[in-house]
Formats: sequence, structure tokens, C-alpha cells
Amino acid sequence: MLIKKEIFIYTLLFLLFICSGVVVAKDTQTLDAGLIELGEGYVKATEGFEFWYEGKRMTGEQLYLDLVTQHYYLDRVAFTACVKTEPHYLILAKRVEIIPKERLKLSGVKIMIGKVTIPLPMDLVLNYRDGSYQFPDWIPKVFYSREEGIGLSFNGLYQINPALRLQSNLTLSTRGGVDGVLNGDYRLGDGITASGRLEYDQGWAGGIGLNWRENKEGLNGKADWLWEEDGTDEKTLVFGYLHKGWKTNLKLQQKSSEDMIPSIEGSTPLWNIAGIDISLKAGLTKVKANSEFNKKVYVQTKLQDHYTLGSTSLGWKFTPMYTWIDKVETSIQGKSNLWIVAPLSDQLKLRLGYLRTDQWENEFTTAIDSYLLEESFEVKISYHYRNELDEGWDFEYDTKYSLLDGQAERRKAKVVRAYDCFDVTVETDLIEPLIDVKFSLKY
Repeated sequence: MLIKKEIFIYTLLFLLFICSGVVVAKDTQTLDAGLIELGEGYVKATEGFEFWYEGKRMTGEQLYLDLVTQHYYLDRVAFTACVKTEPHYLILAKRVEIIPKERLKLSGVKIMIGKVTIPLPMDLVLNYRDGSYQFPDWIPKVFYSREEGIGLSFNGLYQINPALRLQSNLTLSTRGGVDGVLNGDYRLGDGITASGRLEYDQGWAGGIGLNWRENKEGLNGKADWLWEEDGTDEKTLVFGYLHKGWKTNLKLQQKSSEDMIPSIEGSTPLWNIAGIDISLKAGLTKVKANSEFNKKVYVQTKLQDHYTLGSTSLGWKFTPMYTWIDKVETSIQGKSNLWIVAPLSDQLKLRLGYLRTDQWENEFTTAIDSYLLEESFEVKISYHYRNELDEGWDFEYDTKYSLLDGQAERRKAKVVRAYDCFDVTVETDLIEPLIDVKFSLKY
């Protein structure tokens, strides 16, 4: 079936069928094209198109929709999230693949920011998370710290091809010099991935690894070798099993010429008993103490719950842990956390928290008992406003004080100026001090 008009507006209602032919999903998109072909299991638009996907406008030469997989394939595409007459940025791509609620993959990409055009040597992948497609965090971040001075930080996630992915973190500063990390992984086959790491921070370090996971549940394995420029290295071999929340890991680890250390750890799924979430974790390993390796046994329990009273939320968490180290000590530690989150207005929210750590230790060699107490109180105030164009402001102030000496343990502030298609974020640590300025595009 062929339909041709000078300007044609077609509302696309597509249905996803499983083998039995039962309808399980339906979605609506808008397509404007010179020529639209409706075939069995597909829709094809040619002679130029305008496509609105999740409120974003895309234009290009050709569009193909596979109605069975719901995957979109677009050629010679231009799009932006900016609603201005002269957009702040424009992305040009030779080909775009859209997998709804998973990712947008753009190949042959040029990004125009104002009058500056930046060609990308790799594919641009926008992964779907937190309800939207997210640009990779590869735009340089400007920062200042007392230790490193003024600097630039480059972070990026690069999908070189369907099997190869690289992730970088490079920092240049006036006092700290240059340091960086480059991680990569390459998919060898179903469930098998090879990984590599190269790091520089006043010296070189690196590593290689192999990961195997056939399914989300079942058996999995990992082998890693890490090395440093001074000749030290670390070898790790892990076998794991996961089934309905039950998790077991067997690990063998060797540092340089030391003996291989075996360890085993198991954890339970999250149970809800009498309205309280409960989970357990236990392990057996060896640790080096007093120039020799000694057995270590630990058992940890986590109990937590939260309540909602209107628009106010309250919660608590208690994590007791018992540790025994042969010939060295036993210890019992309890971490407690109480918190409340209450809206002060439609845009303003307040979070209050109380944290406490109690720890009892008994040293076998000296027969000395000791007790350690840590108490702190935290306050977090946040403001969030957006208009119909997704423009607005965010303000956040986060502080934590010790109740024992009255000293501030954390004082951080963040300001976000949101525009329709990009955000400018300024974060500061008032104790360090440290200032970060970040620019990010929005889909």
C-alpha cells in the first residue's frame, strides 16, 4: 500500500504481537513524510520525513520501523531537544537505531554546538535510565581544589562497535599534573566478556580480565590480573552462583608472592517478616595480622523498614555485624540509621537523618575490651523547579555533623541551571574546598 502527499500527517498505531498473536503493547508516534509505505510487519517512510519520538523532533531522508521487534532505523538524521528557533545544539547522524526504553545508537555523528561542529570518531549511544535517554558524560568538567588547583576532567563512555566499549576518565590540573583511567570491555560471545584497564597516577598500572555469565541467574565467573609499575600484582579468580536472590561467591586471591587466600561468602534474598525487610550475609576468609594469616569469620544482618504518612516518609535501618579473627580479636558492630523526608512546599524538600555506630572489640593477646561510639546528625535541603519547557533551577545543601565533637563531617552544595536542552551544574565541597562545573546535554 503506497500513500503519497506533499505534506502527510500520519499517526502511527503499532501493535506488538507474541507468537500466539495476542496484543501485549501499544504506543503512538507521529510521522510526517513525502512517501509512506505500509507493508506486512513494517512501515517505511522515504522522500524526507519528520518524526516525533517521545516529544522529540527528528528529520531525515528515510525511516524504517520493524513492527515485530519495534526497532526503528533512520537514515541521514538531524535532531535536537532544543525548542528554540536557533537550537543550542544539533546532532547530525548518518544512521540512527532506536530500541525503545533501551538505547538510541547514532553512527557517523557530528554535533553542532552553536557554530562549532564536532565530528565523533565513534558511535554515540544514549542509554535509557531514570525515565529518559541519557547522553554520555564526555563533556569536560572544570574544577578547583586546594590540593590539585584548577583543572579539567574528561569522562566518557564510547561504544566503538556493538562488541567493543571504552570508558575513560582523564584529569588535568595545575598542581596534580595528569592522571587518568581507561577501561574497556569486548564481548567475545554470548555471556563472555574480556576486559582491560590502563591507569596512570604518578606511575602506571593496568589489568586484564575475563568475565562469564550465561544468564542473570545461575553460574558466573571472573578472572582478573592487576599489576603496578613497582612490580606488585594481584590475581583473582571468582566463581559465583545466583538463584532467586540467594547468592554464593567462592574467591581465590593472591597478592604478589604471598600465599593464595581462599574465601567464601553467601547472602540471602530480602525477606519481609512482620513488615520488616531482613537479609543475611556470612563469610569465611583469611586476613594478615601480626605477620601471619589468620582465619576470619563474619556474619552480618540487615533490618530495615520505611513508612509513609501523607507526603512524609520515615525510615530506619539497623545493621549488626559479628567478626571473629583467630588469635587476634572478636568484634561486634552495630550501625543504626533513622531518617525522615518531608516536603515543605511543592518545590522544597527537607531530609533529616540520625546515624550511630556502636563497636565492641576484645583483643585476645591483651584481653583488653574496648568500645567505640560514633554519632552524627545530617540535614539535606533541596529545591527543584521546572517549567513546561523543562527549564528551571535546582538547589541542594547537604551537611553532616558529629554529635560527639560538634565538627562538620560533610558540607556540600549543588546548583543546577536547567535549560530546555542542556544543564549547567555547579557542585562545591565547603570543607575541602572543591568546586566542580559541569555542562551536560539533555535528550
